[in-house]
Amino acid sequence: MMWREFVRHKRLIQFIEYMIGGGVYFWSGLAVFAMLYSGLEIDWLLAKMAADVVGFSLSYFVQRYWVFNDPRLKRKNTQTGLRYFLISAVTLAVDYGIVSKQSHPAFEVIVSDAQSKDHTADVIKQYQSKLNLIFVQSPPKGPSNGRNLGAERAKGEWLLFLDADDDTDDSDFISTLVATAMKQGWGSASARINPATGNLKERIGMGLNYRYIKLLAKTKHPVAPGWCILTKKAIFDKLGGFNEKIHFGEDYDYVSRAGKDGFGFVEDTYYYVDFRRAREEGWRLTTKAILNEVYRHTHGYNLENNPFKYEFGKHKARK
Repeated sequence: MMWREFVRHKRLIQFIEYMIGGGVYFWSGLAVFAMLYSGLEIDWLLAKMAADVVGFSLSYFVQRYWVFNDPRLKRKNTQTGLRYFLISAVTLAVDYGIVSKQSHPAFEVIVSDAQSKDHTADVIKQYQSKLNLIFVQSPPKGPSNGRNLGAERAKGEWLLFLDADDDTDDSDFISTLVATAMKQGWGSASARINPATGNLKERIGMGLNYRYIKLLAKTKHPVAPGWCILTKKAIFDKLGGFNEKIHFGEDYDYVSRAGKDGFGFVEDTYYYVDFRRAREEGWRLTTKAILNEVYRHTHGYNLENNPFKYEFGKHKARK
């Protein structure tokens, strides 16, 4: 009876030691990943591979020479190490297999807020434990400045700019955008606008506008609204980002310049737009947009001196 209790006690201690070994793998790997990915800004996959190598190696030494430190294993180090390596390899293969099957496994969310009064910072706190989320407080210098400051913090190969008025219920939204852009060889892209949330007049207006910008996508000067712009970070950096001298139409200007590296609309995914600004500004916003396009086409596609500006901080908050 005492022998059985001794064995159970010994196994319990060994189990605790084994869990400590697992903790060594997790925390050492996490530290390496954080240092490489967040500190040195190395690609997430390379950072994860390095973290796994360090974590599994340290875990092996803890397991072999502490948890399962048996004199009978001294002559079997090669055999034991090979088994551990094979088991680790299978584990990693399953791990990376699962990651590769995700809709879009690695992305970061950067929220650039121009000192708004709608409690954006409080909303962000609700998601920081669920997402790789960075909050950037930018000065109220217009959308170009806010987007550029956010892009400076980005580490990925692709940048996806979305506005506060956007929404989508397509779980494959990001992966579809990126996959299609890569397949088509586009350096930048946008998605289909779904006007389903608007009334009849708004749906007609949005539909006509979408047909117009799709037509321009086939020209040397494509455009896309800032609601949704996907672009390669290398192209973004090469072009100097959004032109901060432009106070209305900076989104059209960027896509027009980026179009040299390929641009198109992805029809296989979509997003919705909140019409609150259009409803409050009414025909003033429509007239401003039309006059801005006339100015763009008649001034060599340079909008730096256009007389139009956005109206910020004057609209009702989204519901």
